[in-house]
Amino acid sequence: MVSTVSEPNNPFLPGDVIVNILKRLPVKSLMRFQCVCKDWKNLIKSSSFIQDHLHHSSHQNPSLFLRWHNSIRMQFGLLDGDCDKEVLEVENAPLTNLFFARIVGSSNGLLCVEASENDTYPFPLLLWNPVIREVRKVRRRTIIDFELDDLLGFGFSQVDNDYKIVRIKVPEYQFVANPMEVYSLNSGSWKVIEFDNLEGVAIRSHRNVTVNGVMFWIGGKQGLDDDYSLILSFDLSKEVWTVIPMPDLNYYDKIRLIEYENRLVVLAGFFGEEKSYLIHLWVVEEDRCSSGERWIWTKIFTSSPFPPKLDPVTIWRNEIVFCPFYQSDYGVSTPILYTLNLITNEFKRFPIRSSQNDRINMKIFSYVESLVSFDNINIEDVAS
Repeated sequence: MVSTVSEPNNPFLPGDVIVNILKRLPVKSLMRFQCVCKDWKNLIKSSSFIQDHLHHSSHQNPSLFLRWHNSIRMQFGLLDGDCDKEVLEVENAPLTNLFFARIVGSSNGLLCVEASENDTYPFPLLLWNPVIREVRKVRRRTIIDFELDDLLGFGFSQVDNDYKIVRIKVPEYQFVANPMEVYSLNSGSWKVIEFDNLEGVAIRSHRNVTVNGVMFWIGGKQGLDDDYSLILSFDLSKEVWTVIPMPDLNYYDKIRLIEYENRLVVLAGFFGEEKSYLIHLWVVEEDRCSSGERWIWTKIFTSSPFPPKLDPVTIWRNEIVFCPFYQSDYGVSTPILYTLNLITNEFKRFPIRSSQNDRINMKIFSYVESLVSFDNINIEDVAS
């Protein structure tokens, strides 16, 4: 609770009202407001307020994080809820002249980024809060040698109150090999995880998503290159694997695993009648019913027809977001963002505006602004 003082003829605001107002403000404003008084500074830096602000931002003001090339280097930007506004370019990126940058994952305002200013491998791993401009390097002195094709994932385990990076060795043919490694931000170290229940299982995509402390990959049976019948899940707290069957997705393509309303959702494209293209959303629940089935899939959405060239990447504010398309006018290439509303089934398109005209290979990720700081985490700061 923030203490308040009432003076004659001066307005009075109770502490809980101040908290309720401040938690609705953007992080950039809150960083400035720490200078108002000592009480406000202590409040904004407190763990309880950081969690309240994060909860509000996650539900009321999610953002999109963008990564793109220009003619000189890679850059980053944020797109908030007002699609008419231009991209807010991120200042003070962790490396100034990036040769390579790949966003491994996003959780609670923290990004895990594989980034480098040269072509020397292994590329450094960074944990970065772009809004409050904090960054930490992750030690890569691990037991297992890093390889270029290793799978990486990043997520938060609420049970452990810990952010974790998962690294999986993927030999030829994309089957999952033993062992794997998990990095804990709390301990600042890697540890090897042994498992024996994924024999004959292959991972089909480097894309993954973390939902409620569980990391998910699209998988299939080893040796069947066109088999996408499985989902591989790794519980970040229990550190165990589970194999989940996919819904019946015969004749589907562009299969994606996405978080929606705090649940795992399978998004799958489908060619319908008269060359129309549809998207279906499936949600899974674990329930052993009388038939013996453990995993129950339910289709929760079917889109109206849309152009098959669009590639869905995430869900943002009840809208499916597609990878930007580029429109050229008078020699200037402008990214066009397409969205599909899950409630109204309405398509929208708008240009992504920024001060940069030469934006190439733009990638989009779900993101939420937060005050989460490495000072608020029990972390051992280690150099690469």
